[in-house]
Amino acid sequence: EGDWMWLNSGSRILLAAAMIVVATFVAFILYFDYQQRTSIQSALQSKLTESGSLATAGISNWLDGRRLLVESLANNIARDSSPEAVSEIASGEALVESFIYSYFGSAEGVMTMYPPDELPPDYDPRKRPWYGDAVAIGDSTLTEPYNDASTGGLIVTATTPVFDGSKLLGVVGGDIALKTIEQTLSTITLANTGYAALISDDGTVLFHPDQK
Repeated sequence: EGDWMWLNSGSRILLAAAMIVVATFVAFILYFDYQQRTSIQSALQSKLTESGSLATAGISNWLDGRRLLVESLANNIARDSSPEAVSEIASGEALVESFIYSYFGSAEGVMTMYPPDELPPDYDPRKRPWYGDAVAIGDSTLTEPYNDASTGGLIVTATTPVFDGSKLLGVVGGDIALKTIEQTLSTITLANTGYAALISDDGTVLFHPDQK
């Protein structure tokens, strides 16, 4: 009977020890799995942050370059705002390569653009969003997307007011097809884990792979 009690107690001790070993092993596996998932998530987050930062910096620099071109155009027009001078300046190679159209809408309502295009008879640049935005802000800006009166396509316009001292002469604009930005964003795959989208400060979706 004494031997039986000793064996029974020993079995219980072995069972308890085995359970401790199993529990420790399971805890180790769970901890290792947690650490691994945390490490993967951290690495993925770092990769996404890096990709997003590079993409936004690239687009920002790309747009800044076009803003500077529009400001240069405005400075030249401030010296001579005649339609002939505007057409000659706007036909410069850098402007032609960067914009669908470059143009100047005068404070009198005269529109001069390059390449030349026929506009509706009642077209008044002062009533267009690119003109109003530049006048309201009083500085260079980028419009919200809108339908171009010439092509009917969705565009954004880099625009800036032109002054002679304190007198407003008009507004300069350069049209950028939204497809140009879309092509840049569509190449971003975020390590095959996602996609890039472009959203304005007010929440307007400017680009998303799903057109709906």
